[in-house]
Amino acid sequence: MNDWLSLVLGALASEGLKLLIAEAKKVLAFKSVSNELASDMEFLLPVTSPGSDG
Repeated sequence: MNDWLSLVLGALASEGLKLLIAEAKKVLAFKSVSNELASDMEFLLPVTSPGSDG
């Protein structure tokens, strides 16, 4: 019975780590996209600000 418990706990831990890694990859990908978006918005700021010849 102890072997079965070890197998089940090992499988749960493995799946948990897989989910954690997948979520971490999503966060890193989103961070990259959000940094690019912020950079683009900063580039457009002078064009859209009042008083510019834009």
